[in-house]
Amino acid sequence: MGKDLSKVTTTIYFCDGGSCRKAGSEQVVRTARAYLRNKDLWHETHTIRTRCNGRCEDAPTCIVQSGNYWYKELSADKITRIIESHIATSEPLKSDLIYMDGFSAVQSDKERPRILPKPFFEKEDALWGNCWYTKGFSSDQYLYPLFLYLKENAKETTITFNKERAFALKSLAGITYTDDYKLFLHFDDGANISLNIGAVPKTEPLEEQQNKITSTTYFIVQQTKQRKIRFTNKMGKVIASIHLANNEPQIWNYLLTIQLQGLKDPTE
Repeated sequence: MGKDLSKVTTTIYFCDGGSCRKAGSEQVVRTARAYLRNKDLWHETHTIRTRCNGRCEDAPTCIVQSGNYWYKELSADKITRIIESHIATSEPLKSDLIYMDGFSAVQSDKERPRILPKPFFEKEDALWGNCWYTKGFSSDQYLYPLFLYLKENAKETTITFNKERAFALKSLAGITYTDDYKLFLHFDDGANISLNIGAVPKTEPLEEQQNKITSTTYFIVQQTKQRKIRFTNKMGKVIASIHLANNEPQIWNYLLTIQLQGLKDPTE
């Protein structure tokens, strides 16, 4: 029988991302669970490992709910004191918080500045001539949402793979991203194209590592005003290109707002 969730009053979400694991999160989680078991607090608490919580600079981290308490730089000793404080007094251990409701800002001396795309600038492209262009983000946290959006909204926009085979995105029947790093695009004609958008382990074949999308560049061709996206690997090899239809301005607006974080169109 699983845990009786009606008795759980405190849930602790431990980040299990790469930075937190390197910083010792495994020992923190094991210590927390052993402490809860030995103090007979197992049934009123619950611990969960999560993927990256987005606070790598403060690793290892956890979130205590209810209350929205974010903790930083955990250790085996620190996590027991945090649990004691929440269970015994229902109060956070404020000296170790990154954030809680009511804070006006994140409390971290390791805070990283927000990374934003640079404004469009002019450049001559070997294939498309004079263009405005900028670099976007290439992690799967951006690329997977991008392809999901295109599947639902693109009609005349097309995608070309390796400068050769082209598909209209309206023929994109499905998208699968359950593999560790491969995104699969399933087209109506039965074609299944894979793109490496996640982190490819160094234990994988060299070909897989070299097919990882590491650069996503957005173009506006000056002569035609056509908008394009180019995906390349770390050596600059083109993996795929998206050619936006001029009659689908909502897609470009999405790219500017979401993928490029509010960047301004240089033609407007």
